[in-house]
Amino acid sequence: MPNYIIKFTVSLKHTFLSKGYYFACIISLLLFLEAPFRAECIEKYPEYQVKAEMLIKFPEFVDWPDSIFSSSEDPFIIAIAGKDPFGSYLKNLARKGKIKGHKIEIRFIEEGSSLPACHILFIARTDESQFMHLLALIDEKPILAVSDIESFADRGAHITFQVMRDRVRFSINQRSAIKHHLIITSQLLRLASNIIDDEE
Repeated sequence: MPNYIIKFTVSLKHTFLSKGYYFACIISLLLFLEAPFRAECIEKYPEYQVKAEMLIKFPEFVDWPDSIFSSSEDPFIIAIAGKDPFGSYLKNLARKGKIKGHKIEIRFIEEGSSLPACHILFIARTDESQFMHLLALIDEKPILAVSDIESFADRGAHITFQVMRDRVRFSINQRSAIKHHLIITSQLLRLASNIIDDEE
């Protein structure tokens, strides 16, 4: 993997950089600048702020079927299963931003409840016991399953966060994404620490 991609990973502790500059760093991470990442951007941030920023940006590099929205007024829905690890941070990002031109709505899934309509399902570490049940509920629907349960990268989650040497990385299960009618672009695949594809 090229050195500049390795440098695009982000560490986990607090920094005194402004939120605007922090956000610019995350955007740069996902827009794959063809140059060494500036040292100021390789700072230390809270883990779940990094993951929240990535969760909001992943859809820019994933293609869903055209049928997922019935109108331009439909929200882009992110469902959180398990104890919410993001606090107010993800909610604030959702309130201020849009995904694919649609307002963002965050929904929460209580244990044992049915799966709400959503476009992304985030399965928190605390909901590990429910992981396979939730994936079964998705079936072959075009729902992007994201988790930070690292051991389940090869069990159906499409994108799995990993913490490697104090840095947030992610693996991609391309085989499962295709099964769910999702196309993950080559730009995002280039940043994955591991890719599970049809050849495995």
